Amino acid sequence: MEKGIIEVLQTEMLDFTAPVLINNLPSIDGLLVSQRQVIWGMKKAGMTSDKQFYKMLKASGRIFDYYVLGDMPLCGVMKNMGNNYILHKYLMPKGSFGNKNFKKSKGSAPRYIECKLDAYSEYMLEGINKNAVTMKWNYDATEKEPILLPSKIPNILVNLRMSIAVAEANKMPSHNLEDVCTSLKSYIKTKDIDKSIELIKVPDLPSGGAIIYNKNDFEKIYKEGNGSFTIIGKYKYDKSTNTITIYEIPYTTYLENIEEELESKLDKFSKEIIDYHNGSDKDGLKFELYLKKGADVNAVIQKLRKFTSFESKFACNFTILDLDGKTPKCMSLEDIYVRWIKHRQTCIENELKFDKDRYEKKLHQLKGLEKILNGLDKAISIIQNSETEEDAKNNIIEIFSLDKEQAEYFLTIKLININKGFIGNKIKEISNLESFIKDIENTLSSEDNINNIIIEQLEEVKKKFSKPRLTDIIYNDKVEKISNDMLIEDFTCTLILSKEGYFKKTRRYSETQKLKEGDQIRTIIQCSNKDKAIFISNQGNAYLLNLWEVNEKQPSVIGDYLLNILPLERDETIIGMLSTNQYKGYCVYCFENGKILKTPLKSFETKTNRTKLSNSLTDENGLVLLITQIENDTDIELTDCFGKTKVINTKDINEKASRKSIGVTVFKSSKKDWKVVSAQVIKQ
Repeated sequence: MEKGIIEVLQTEMLDFTAPVLINNLPSIDGLLVSQRQVIWGMKKAGMTSDKQFYKMLKASGRIFDYYVLGDMPLCGVMKNMGNNYILHKYLMPKGSFGNKNFKKSKGSAPRYIECKLDAYSEYMLEGINKNAVTMKWNYDATEKEPILLPSKIPNILVNLRMSIAVAEANKMPSHNLEDVCTSLKSYIKTKDIDKSIELIKVPDLPSGGAIIYNKNDFEKIYKEGNGSFTIIGKYKYDKSTNTITIYEIPYTTYLENIEEELESKLDKFSKEIIDYHNGSDKDGLKFELYLKKGADVNAVIQKLRKFTSFESKFACNFTILDLDGKTPKCMSLEDIYVRWIKHRQTCIENELKFDKDRYEKKLHQLKGLEKILNGLDKAISIIQNSETEEDAKNNIIEIFSLDKEQAEYFLTIKLININKGFIGNKIKEISNLESFIKDIENTLSSEDNINNIIIEQLEEVKKKFSKPRLTDIIYNDKVEKISNDMLIEDFTCTLILSKEGYFKKTRRYSETQKLKEGDQIRTIIQCSNKDKAIFISNQGNAYLLNLWEVNEKQPSVIGDYLLNILPLERDETIIGMLSTNQYKGYCVYCFENGKILKTPLKSFETKTNRTKLSNSLTDENGLVLLITQIENDTDIELTDCFGKTKVINTKDINEKASRKSIGVTVFKSSKKDWKVVSAQVIKQ
């Protein structure tokens, strides 16, 4: 029987997609399914923080009651639960569990390392024995496991997680536990999410570093559930040895990445760095840069930020499974708070109901004892004279007006304790039990009362697990902007433009420049590598090119064909070249109709990084004979077709603000077919 593609997708793919989503996205307790199974499996096996360490291989074997994806993936999960991948370890490690700062540091084999549950995980389990959360059967219906942990700790924001599911992903940074608890308390009391965002500050990452604080970025992250922020590493400078030591790096990179990037961009650091050395060991990161005498330390740091992942972005995606445990949703901070509070309210209500049921059962049993207290002799006589245990129970129920549960409780008391002293003391508990039950009922009757319990628990969490911040906060106004002046090597270069449109930048000036056969030099300019080149075309366009982005050529090389490096139109050719950095001085055009246009170089300056400026030259003046730039006024000699010449100083030419202005007439004649045939700057 044939099936349509939609039907196949629905019946086949959805069955695959659903468990993948559930297994690879965190729930409101901040755990993936595999992490929850590790914590629960080790708890059930008694591998708690107060016990000895257990070989990971042995511990993983006890977790296979719940985990079915193989031993190697499981041990990988367990290593990440006990190393510096997260702020608060779920497992207490012994041995090498790997190091997040190094790409190849995967830790030792499971047979060599040991672990047990950390107190942090045990605290997340508190209340589970009071039916705080729903349990489900494991994969073969032999054991039960929790769908969620009670998690008094707001772990969803405290510990970092990154995971990918089918068409969904999650990437949530960790936050300082004390900040999260303070922020949550504020939200429970005020429902003011803006105040809570202010109190949570910014993420606190296990690798340290420093976060550049941008209010708009973090408002987007916390109000929309996605966005990114910038992290930079930390360094110290030793003046006595003229050495920079990097000791913390962004969470999103590895030290090997920075080393490889530095090696590939070593030419950018040639003015400042002699050598570098990775001296990292078990005590931490230690990547040393040995500087040349007089090197600018700040310039080195700016270049590291620009050319390596010493500065990098952390892209956030707060996609979490909703409280139903199966619906992925990109959540804002407020969404997370609302759901975590609802989860905790449900857990506390379940725990209180568990206690209430236990107290009510005990109270009911003791009320039966109260009825028997004044007839103990009779009760003993009934037991003695009964034929069977069942007869004794039925007779006690009938004589003392008890129910089955009360009678069974009385009959389980040891004979030696069936006396007025023991039973009297038991009955005294009735008033306490009634008081406990009333208190629970009062608590359950008000959401505010339950919220107060959550606030008290958050305070307890802070006292038990708070740590100082690892990641510093740098405010925007304190961060030096990366400028091109710091990053670009400065040297004098020579620019050569040929008449056939070949261009080259050479560091070594030479009187003899190789050209294509039959070609001639149109323009030669000496300038700085930090300048921009401006090319003027016959169609009135100007093209801007950053010289530091142009490869150097030797004088013995023809150069690059401009059509290959500039977005020229069809039949468009370059007729002139300028260079500038500060846009000082003027551009001077000389035309065959005897006009000269003097316009400030400032007219070529753009606020955006555009490469093409249209309307840079009017076509009303006819053919362009000369394009040159001047900072100081100079003489220009014009020669007409009849051999007559005229010299004019540029100070006598009025400045025009627009690049497309009509020039000023400086040379004219009434003769037929007259025109200017050459123009040149007279060198002083």
